[in-house]
Amino acid sequence: MEILITSYVDPDLDSVACAVAHAEFLNHKGIKAIPGFSGDFNVETKYIADKINFKLPKQISDFNLYEKIIIVDVSDGTLIHKKIDCKNVIGVIDHRKIHQAQVDFPNAKIQIELVGAAATLIAEKFYNDKIKPSKISSILLFCAIASNTLNFQSSTTTGRDKKIADWLKNHADISDNLINEMFLAKSDLSGNKLRNAIEGDYAVFNLHKRILIAQLEIIGAKKLISQRKNEILNLLEKLCKIENCYSAFLTISDLFEKKNYYVTDNKEMQNLLMGVLGVKFVDDIAHRSGLLMRKELVWLIKGKQTKNRLA
Repeated sequence: MEILITSYVDPDLDSVACAVAHAEFLNHKGIKAIPGFSGDFNVETKYIADKINFKLPKQISDFNLYEKIIIVDVSDGTLIHKKIDCKNVIGVIDHRKIHQAQVDFPNAKIQIELVGAAATLIAEKFYNDKIKPSKISSILLFCAIASNTLNFQSSTTTGRDKKIADWLKNHADISDNLINEMFLAKSDLSGNKLRNAIEGDYAVFNLHKRILIAQLEIIGAKKLISQRKNEILNLLEKLCKIENCYSAFLTISDLFEKKNYYVTDNKEMQNLLMGVLGVKFVDDIAHRSGLLMRKELVWLIKGKQTKNRLA
């Protein structure tokens, strides 16, 4: 029976790259494995797949067919498909600081290491075992690392990410322009693309109250906000109601300006972000120099709340 390698619902490029490459790695080792997902793929993933003529893995309709499952780029039982039996998860590979993998997946071998991308952990398996990944896996892993580290500019980027990315780039002879093309492609948010991008990349966190945080990583954030702020606020309000959240905000990392923008019309949310980041909201918009990813922001918010409780 094949092992299923999967991730959370609506996987991003890091999740897809990890599942595809890890299945390839296991097959190299004589262990039958296949990648499979639930939900839709985001714009970035579809762009890279089209660019390299790669057919994205199939959607899994019945997870009960798989008695052994490995999950990648996720370590939270609430984020995977609800029909996956957590007792069937035999492996967890992730890079998140905050998790409860040992509780959610009692039968799993857990590998959680603080690197910029889960793809780094998968690529290192090939490197350490002196196995050359296919060109497809090499490109997927390289692009996933570049995406997850905001082109190696995020503070979560480690030396391990850079080292393994260089190895993949040289091994597969990856063009210097590919990453720029990828970020430009995900920056095209004309028409319904903005709604699709936000709906495809938001997460809900229990930070004292249920808070929804959407994120974009693009070029041209200031122009986007100036032209479509009301549309963004309306969409956040709609998602809040769907997810039964108290409040929501959008964080946008502008890769050219190397700056983060924050958009919310909820005054309590604005006060929280002002207290955590030292930003000032004007007309429901704030900005801050430096690139800060959503997971880093969640750590900061939780740390601030813990400090306040102990004070």
